[in-house]
Amino acid sequence: MSRIRAGLTLSVLAAMVFAAPIVHACTGNQILYQDSFQTLANNWGTADSNHFVKNGQLIVTPPLNLVYMYFSSGNIFTDMDACIDVEITTGGPKLGHSFGGMAFWSVDVNNTYYLSIGPSGTYSAGRYVAGRLFTIVGWTGSPAVKSGLNQVNHLRVVTKGNQATLYVNDQQVAVITGQPPQGGSEIGVIAESGPGTRAVWAFSNLKITN
Repeated sequence: MSRIRAGLTLSVLAAMVFAAPIVHACTGNQILYQDSFQTLANNWGTADSNHFVKNGQLIVTPPLNLVYMYFSSGNIFTDMDACIDVEITTGGPKLGHSFGGMAFWSVDVNNTYYLSIGPSGTYSAGRYVAGRLFTIVGWTGSPAVKSGLNQVNHLRVVTKGNQATLYVNDQQVAVITGQPPQGGSEIGVIAESGPGTRAVWAFSNLKITN
């Protein structure tokens, strides 16, 4: 289990370029990793009340005001095209700062980048460095993001060198320049419950190609 308390100081870290082309996701000619979450593989850790597999989905239910992350430990990637489906099934659009998404360029819970969506139809990107949270793309409303409960959003991250191109539902939302770990990094999921109501985030169809 990995967790980080929410509410840390935010600052701008990386350059952004916004555009909106539609691009088909994860179509590399070689599948590097794939998980349909029929069972919880050992590399995701031992199932508990906060994360488990059900009906082909990885379910993550962070306690109130906490961020939880889980990584596919031992699977290391450099340049990649990574996709995952994300939805919130409990909580609703008025959950405050609740969010769920994909972690990438990850070393551990304290050192990772992420692309996330909120239940009110917003997206953001950020980075944890030594446990400190830095905002890269602040919360932004977009018609690319489906809002509300039980709405599946398809997230895609394409990395090449020190650049990551971010997509929501096959629409490019940002390009960021960062500092990927030398020698490759892990992929994972990130989720937070806002105040008031514990959120249930569901992840499915994880696929990584070259």
